[in-house]
Amino acid sequence: DQGAKDLGTHVFGIYLDDESNGVTLADNTVTGSRYGLYLHGAFANVASGNTFRNNLDAHLLLADWGFPAGTIHDNVVRDNRFGPGRAIELAGNSGDDRTRWATFSGSICEPGATDCR
Repeated sequence: DQGAKDLGTHVFGIYLDDESNGVTLADNTVTGSRYGLYLHGAFANVASGNTFRNNLDAHLLLADWGFPAGTIHDNVVRDNRFGPGRAIELAGNSGDDRTRWATFSGSICEPGATDCR
């Protein structure tokens, strides 16, 4: 948790907001955003086979800003390719168990990718 951020000036490649659920994001390429994919208070979504490159702060941001504990959960992040830079950031303020936010598997982490799972 890095504390509150001003997200008003950020550009998101793909943004699932306010309890979005049941969405499958597959085979997209996201590049040149502040955050490539932002899941905000979202649950039961799948991000699979996507490529993330040249996103400034992180390729994937999961956050619960303003939501009660447990709102973000059961997302699946699998078989995505993360280019150099911060691959995954978990942020928020509810204090809930972040291990429930998403499962991560099969990531391809290119050289220079950090926080990749």
